[in-house]
Amino acid sequence: MKKIVILGAGQYHLPLIEESKKMGLFTIVVGKAGNYPGIPLADDFRPVDFTDVDAIVEIAGEEGVCGITSVCTDAAVPAIAAACEAYGMVGPSRETAALTNDKYLMKRRFADWGVRTAPFTSVQLSDGEEGILRAMKALGLSYPVILKAVDNSGSRGVVKISSEEDIRPAYELVRANTRHDYCVLEDFIQGEDMGAEVFVQHGEITLLLPNGKYTLDGAIKVPIGHFAPYEMPAELTADLKEQVSLAVKSIGLENGAGNLDLIVADGKVWVVEIAARCGGNGIGEMVSACYGYNYYDKIIEEALGEEPDMKPVCSKVCATEVIRPEKTGILKSQRIEGELPPQITDVHFDFQDGTRVHTFENGSHRMGHVIAVADTLSEAEWALAEAKKHIAIDIEEEA
Repeated sequence: MKKIVILGAGQYHLPLIEESKKMGLFTIVVGKAGNYPGIPLADDFRPVDFTDVDAIVEIAGEEGVCGITSVCTDAAVPAIAAACEAYGMVGPSRETAALTNDKYLMKRRFADWGVRTAPFTSVQLSDGEEGILRAMKALGLSYPVILKAVDNSGSRGVVKISSEEDIRPAYELVRANTRHDYCVLEDFIQGEDMGAEVFVQHGEITLLLPNGKYTLDGAIKVPIGHFAPYEMPAELTADLKEQVSLAVKSIGLENGAGNLDLIVADGKVWVVEIAARCGGNGIGEMVSACYGYNYYDKIIEEALGEEPDMKPVCSKVCATEVIRPEKTGILKSQRIEGELPPQITDVHFDFQDGTRVHTFENGSHRMGHVIAVADTLSEAEWALAEAKKHIAIDIEEEA
């Protein structure tokens, strides 16, 4: 029986674990101990922090695994890359892992390859607020600007600075959300947020699914859902393909899934960042719905060194939205009341009753998702809106 290592046992990783089991693989799940839904499904669970690269390489070697993979988390990529390099498995390189886990290094690589991205620089956190002001002056930037942690995802450690009064709280937020002594300052690009999921085989993009984003507007736009396909005029589509291809090549992504955050401004596509893994918040399910196959199967097949066929077998519209707690407290109950529209293919609750949940501020605070599949976007969005009326959540607010 072939063995595979999956890094992570949380909600995002659950479909990957379930599909590995269905494919008859001996599934070794690695992650921190806790009340995670993937743990009881694993053939072998290892309570190890998957950011411990040496430990993951050792586990892969001892077990003689045929593949190693994960989804939705950048933090798992360095260990995947190290194990793949050590044992000749298919996956990202160490260089790719390093670039996608440090947004400053990533942006520098973008600049070297001519990827269209916002003007940027690094700021030493030890320089405090004055360092931010000096960096703005050196780049010739005026407000607003973006300050971001280099080593986080899901909008954590990312903040918009619209005036000098915003600098102090922005600095404190970034400092609290990074393990590094520097961060990125970049120009604010005013435009429409969108994304793209890619799949790469032998250096060639074999899947490219542009998607629109639903966002909450605040200090920054926080994604709360996606929809695909994303309709664009031919000229913009050509520009997107060019920028996505440059971004993929710039980080050396040769095999597997990748996810990009993009902005459309003035008729051009700007690349915000790229990850060497599948996107979160229902993106894997969205790809599956739009193309008519299970995207997680393809990710697993690639990790095993097979040649997954990425050609679509159908053409559908998919819209997703995360379930968001409106207050911080203890989850008392969650349920579906009444009948959901037929276009709703999945309502997933992340947590068990009794779990502490946090008022939604970024992707880590989601408590589930809703997936709608239809023939048109308007039909899918109608179904999402109707489904939310049937989802009842009770939270005991903290005193």
